[in-house]
Amino acid sequence: MHNAYELIYMIHQKDEYASNELFNQYRLLINKLVSDTVYSYPSLSFYKEDIQQESYITLMETTQTYREDQNANFKTFLYVCVLRKIKSMIRHYLCQKNISNINTLSLDNYISEDSNIYAVELSENPDKLSEPEFRFYYDEAVKKVNKRYEELNDNDKLILDLSLSKISYQNASKILNCSIKKYDNLVQKVKRNIKNSVFE
Repeated sequence: MHNAYELIYMIHQKDEYASNELFNQYRLLINKLVSDTVYSYPSLSFYKEDIQQESYITLMETTQTYREDQNANFKTFLYVCVLRKIKSMIRHYLCQKNISNINTLSLDNYISEDSNIYAVELSENPDKLSEPEFRFYYDEAVKKVNKRYEELNDNDKLILDLSLSKISYQNASKILNCSIKKYDNLVQKVKRNIKNSVFE
């Protein structure tokens, strides 16, 4: 069996056998990475196969981007690249699933400080959207929240997406590699950022 460096060289020479052997050597590692990560996001289990396929593609892409003079062996480099790809896809899927939740982050606040209209009224009486004044303030608040969300950096987006999902604080803190207390502080900070956008 060839080592990774020999296989990468052979792949650069268009050796199809080498591509298959490299895939077989690291397939289990990638499968475990995908399974462990998706396990923390039960609501995304439907996308597991898509995430797995993209991770396999990332494996082959790393053979073109890895250099032996980097301060990491190929396995470590592959691990980081695949994990980055998985997290990127999870952020994307969570964003799609949570867009309605993001829009309701300010349900416990005024839609407008100058108005006596509460967003929470909407959850109790959906028909209020038919009232022009309420609809105006609601739509403006949603636009501001969405705009602020798009302005967040990737890490803050991930924190917000995790908080809006059904993932426990314990699992979320493990994903972010921080304590539960720090994760809670990060969640509150990002949510304040989003909520404050309504009043700007």
